Amino acid sequence: GGEDFTEVMSKLFLQKTGLHYKDLSEKEQVRLYKKAEEAKRGISDQTAVTMELMLGEENKTAEITLKEYEEECEELLMKIREPVKKSLADAGLKLSDIDEVLLIGGATRLSVVRDFLIRLFRKFPDTRLNPDEAVALGAAIQAAMKERRAEVKEVILTDVCSFTLGTEVVVEYEEGKFEDGRFCPIIERNTVIPASHTERLYTVRDNQDKVRVRVLQGESRFARNNLFLGELNIDVPKGPRGSEAVDVTYTYDINSLLEVEVKVVSTGLTQKMIIKGQDNQMTDDEIQKRMEELSYLKIQPRDLEENRLVLLRAERMYEEALGDRRKELDRYITVFEAALKKGKKEEIEEAREALNEILEDEDE
Repeated sequence: GGEDFTEVMSKLFLQKTGLHYKDLSEKEQVRLYKKAEEAKRGISDQTAVTMELMLGEENKTAEITLKEYEEECEELLMKIREPVKKSLADAGLKLSDIDEVLLIGGATRLSVVRDFLIRLFRKFPDTRLNPDEAVALGAAIQAAMKERRAEVKEVILTDVCSFTLGTEVVVEYEEGKFEDGRFCPIIERNTVIPASHTERLYTVRDNQDKVRVRVLQGESRFARNNLFLGELNIDVPKGPRGSEAVDVTYTYDINSLLEVEVKVVSTGLTQKMIIKGQDNQMTDDEIQKRMEELSYLKIQPRDLEENRLVLLRAERMYEEALGDRRKELDRYITVFEAALKKGKKEEIEEAREALNEILEDEDE
């Protein structure tokens, strides 16, 4: 953001004058910030700026060139490059697929940022929008939608989960050989929210009587490298390994609310916990009401009427078919069931349509 680029200008001035930030009084620190802000804005229109700061009776002066400033900003610019590359990769797009680049936020007024973006996207950005007003309008629309205001009832706003949410699991990599500490994604990053996904996990030891669900956020394959958010422990009946299972359901909301529900399949025993973001100011009653509103998301795709009917019809036709036709039906049913397990709406619809076409052919 803009303050980061102001901080770079402050550091350059301190380096050139031999001063140390901690040696300045609070008033002097405020004056330094204001001078750095002025210099940052001014350097976009010229090749160098002169910063002056009165310290007691002494006037400290330093000239900072645009080249020096650009070099010092390189680390910040790299922090812009990486999210852009990641976003394009997640969306399956190449730079050549981008039609227009819009600049949003006050920092995009800086020539150092604009020049960097021209090099990055290999095209000139569209500067017709007011970058500050755009931020304010977006915040206003977001706030109105969270309040369920009638004025924005026609507006559709999609938000996504910024990081993958999952849990720690044990995996079998060879017959009878296990590795613990692996990360199992449940709601993947870039999933449109609100969202609710369920993963079925099984016991891994004979006579195991508890299942621990550690709630994690991150992208690493290994649990230890991801951020720990909380933990649930639930009792399961003893038995041979793999004989007991729990359904772990994560429900994530635009208000940074994550509900974790763990249900033992055989007994129906259920435990829940709610983790909220540090900026979430909702009361317990408000959180409870919101999670009740999202209960429709927890209906498993397999239990939805349109999916259940297709599966029943497919199973009936499979029982009636023979030979290659039966193999083909089995293949399409397997693909559809895999899509249902993933819980991604687009994949489910595509697989259901393909299965329906095969069933229609079978009827004919």
